[in-house]
Amino acid sequence: MHAWLRWITAACCVAFCGGALAQFESPGIKLDPALARIFSVDRCQWISGLTCKITYNGKGPLPSRVFFTEFDAQGRAVGPRVTLIYPHLNPSERGAATFRITSASPASLRLTAQWGGAWHDLH
Repeated sequence: MHAWLRWITAACCVAFCGGALAQFESPGIKLDPALARIFSVDRCQWISGLTCKITYNGKGPLPSRVFFTEFDAQGRAVGPRVTLIYPHLNPSERGAATFRITSASPASLRLTAQWGGAWHDLH
């Protein structure tokens, strides 16, 4: 990242996040066992929330919906369960998933899923 872009990003954080530069550190991401069997999540960046690459291996059906909950360093939930924004993926496909983070700097995110039905987006 260019130095000027880092400065702009930091300046925006100071203006809009109250200077919580820790927000630019990615929280740990924990997947429930059924999700860990079919998804991998990596390469996270702070773009429109926390945006990560998600890969679907096809070893099981896609869940109807995926949710995440934010946790602090003591393991306490610090926000409500939120729907994860991610594209419909076919086996071996990779796409971008966006976590709409609501707390200043969560230590971890836990992903859970709703099964029983076709995948659908937020609409």
